[in-house]
Amino acid sequence: MENKMFCFQCEQTAGCTGCTQAGVCGKSADTARLQDELTGALIGLARATESNPATQNTYQTIIEGLFTTITNVSFDDAAIIRQIEKTNAAKVELVPGCGSCGAPCGKTEDYDMQQLWNDNEDIRSLKSLILFGLRGMAAYAYHAQMLGYQDDEVNDFFCEGLFKIGYENTMEELLPTVLKVGEINLKCMYSFFYVRTLGSTGYKKRETRQKAKVSLEILKKLTINFFPNSLIHVPAS
Repeated sequence: MENKMFCFQCEQTAGCTGCTQAGVCGKSADTARLQDELTGALIGLARATESNPATQNTYQTIIEGLFTTITNVSFDDAAIIRQIEKTNAAKVELVPGCGSCGAPCGKTEDYDMQQLWNDNEDIRSLKSLILFGLRGMAAYAYHAQMLGYQDDEVNDFFCEGLFKIGYENTMEELLPTVLKVGEINLKCMYSFFYVRTLGSTGYKKRETRQKAKVSLEILKKLTINFFPNSLIHVPAS
């Protein structure tokens, strides 16, 4: 039977190998195709930041797009199409001349996700770890963003990680990025926890900061144990 889709980003996946006709979660093949198209467009947007500084709109679009593609966040095809259009517009904002270039270099082209799904299984696995990690991070980053907090290192890593997925890399080249996903994800979780707990004004209240400090210290120790060079710190009380 011909495969209509491929998705293996959750523990429900059919046969513990991948959903190929429809998602066990209820996702249709059409929705899976649109999510792949959106992911490919996000990689194209990340590619455009290689020689053009990312803007606030770039980061916001990438975070929203990645959050949209988590397994069952959105099965609304029309919403996914709008997100694809928004992603394409964000790329035009960065590289307005690429679409009309008479001799395209291909450096900012959208990525065909079939290249990933059909790649060598080791490369596919490592790139998928990066992709799924970025999608999970996006959920934390999106909610922190809604609460008025952003982190430049986290934002930049979204571009870095997507960029890695879109190009040929060896296992040795991909492994450091896979490990970095874990480090930046902890920082992203920390940022969200911090802003959610203290809010935009709560940090001014000493008692609120003291209550949050114990939990923040636990997260700090966890991060330092795994990533001793991390920049995470606990604010002074």
